[in-house]
Amino acid sequence: MNISRVFWIFLFLLSIVVFVSCTDDRTNEEILARAIELHDKKDFKAAYDEIEKLVQRTNTSEANYLKGLLEVDLKKNSEALLSFRTAFAMDTTNYKALVERGRLKIALGDVNGAIADCDHARLIKRDDPEIYKVKAYAFETLADLQNAIISYEVALKYSNESELHYRLGALYVRMGRIDKACDHLRAAADGGHMKSFDLIKLNCNKKYDLPAEKTTNKTSTNDQSYNWKIRHGSQKYNYSIEIPESFTKEVGIRPHIDLKFADSFGSSIIVTVVKRQAAEYNITAHDFNKEQIENQFKNAMPNVAIMAVKKLYIGGERAFLFEQEGAYENLKSLNCFLYHDDAAYNISATCEKYRFENYKKLFWTAIQSLKFNT
Repeated sequence: MNISRVFWIFLFLLSIVVFVSCTDDRTNEEILARAIELHDKKDFKAAYDEIEKLVQRTNTSEANYLKGLLEVDLKKNSEALLSFRTAFAMDTTNYKALVERGRLKIALGDVNGAIADCDHARLIKRDDPEIYKVKAYAFETLADLQNAIISYEVALKYSNESELHYRLGALYVRMGRIDKACDHLRAAADGGHMKSFDLIKLNCNKKYDLPAEKTTNKTSTNDQSYNWKIRHGSQKYNYSIEIPESFTKEVGIRPHIDLKFADSFGSSIIVTVVKRQAAEYNITAHDFNKEQIENQFKNAMPNVAIMAVKKLYIGGERAFLFEQEGAYENLKSLNCFLYHDDAAYNISATCEKYRFENYKKLFWTAIQSLKFNT
């Protein structure tokens, strides 16, 4: 047998081995079950690979929809938008593709596009609460609290979820409608929603142990979302600050953080206090320039970007106010830095980037309310 013939026989046998080893003889149902198992284990890349095999085998609307869900998990947002669009184009009754595309659009800042997708989905399937929940999220992002409430109320008709009661309770608190808020918050608590207990304690019980003094000061008529504020006093330092009632105080926080408050959407207002070194006693915040402030924060957070720096007075002290992003993915902050007596203060108000313009006025109101006791 000559060498050439041996070579071609070997190559043929090798191709058979490769073909057999690459052939996946599992059923579609088995591939899908494996993908779900991997997804539940948070192994999104492996789950995505399984769904890719399913799409190659059977290019259906449902397969593309599942592919889009995993692309969202993997932060392949452009690909996910395309997969959801393909899924709906292949089957115009697949309203879930519209709902998930809407949810993704909110995260990407296309809030009006998300509302349009939900309205389209509602024409196909009127009784799925997820449609109205996503639409409510969109309205909350636009600070259109009344329409958000309407959408949550419709969702509640189709599903008595504790999360829906909690969201409605939090919104009614923000609008100052405490009686309705407490009805929903108690319903959420009955369903085991843990966050609701803090809001109940703060708003619904006649007695509660908080180092806070309620005020009746109202915000401007252009911002009805935060009509009621609470002035919180520090237990360690000589100052107080007004925080919207929808933000609850957190405990067990890291050293240097004196006060921390968060709302139901993960937005936060934090006051950090650090004792000054002797060499710093004769300087104020105004002695710094933009570059020095930027460098100071970049030393701690290399990816930070500082913008819109202003010099102003807070609590009678000279201070810096600036916007900051890049410290954490998808978050943006309004920060104030100042010195008072023997300590340096930083007030940091943070939310998701796409919510920032809606929260900015609220954050600024809280920061400028800082008051040192005399």
